[in-house]
Amino acid sequence: MRPELMVSGGDTSRLYAIAHAARAIPFGLAIAALIGLRRRQGLAPLLAVGAAAQLGDIVIAAATANPGMAFGAALCAAGHLWGLLLLSRAVGPGLTVRDRIDGATPAPPPRVSS
Repeated sequence: MRPELMVSGGDTSRLYAIAHAARAIPFGLAIAALIGLRRRQGLAPLLAVGAAAQLGDIVIAAATANPGMAFGAALCAAGHLWGLLLLSRAVGPGLTVRDRIDGATPAPPPRVSS
């Protein structure tokens, strides 16, 4: 695969940086908006996709020997994964994100009579 063939001459690094920003900035803003609005619904899938994209960037960085890109992508992936961890702890066992937003509590365990 030779992505430089899709661009007519010149330095492709600037173009690809702008193209990456055009996707990453709205994605990051969507995550930040959900967090700021305290809306958990939809946040887990966005964080998971964000983490997957950053892990893909780490692979690309390793293949192209680009340590700066690898470091930045690793920090971003860690942030997405940390967010998923915090979200899973906030929801708790036996509850869905929707339940937690609605203020539900888990049902007590069934009583066993002896």
